[in-house]
Amino acid sequence: MNELSREQKILVISCLTEGQSIRATERLTGIHRDTIMRLGERIGRGCAELHDRMMVGVRVGRIELDEIWGYVGKKRKRVERREISHKSDQYSFIALGSASRAITTAPASATARIRTCLRTICASA
Repeated sequence: MNELSREQKILVISCLTEGQSIRATERLTGIHRDTIMRLGERIGRGCAELHDRMMVGVRVGRIELDEIWGYVGKKRKRVERREISHKSDQYSFIALGSASRAITTAPASATARIRTCLRTICASA
């Protein structure tokens, strides 16, 4: 089994964090897109675990809630019944909190397949 070197992993993650697509990253680095996606998934899980461990007991003076809408595969009105489990509208909700003007944290985030109340999502996250 081939393993990427530390430098290759850093190069791939830096390309992705700069906003390049997976295929553009593949062209620039010479690393197959499936490998890039597996690395991205692994890094994402690690970031989520780190966030969950570090964001405990955070006290914020002010909190803002926001959402962003997107779709996976097709918009809701074009989705057929057999595709509903993996294609449709998707909402991402995030709570941003700040203790002062200089420090901003993201204490909670959630993704939902259908539009729901922000209070419910953020309270459970």
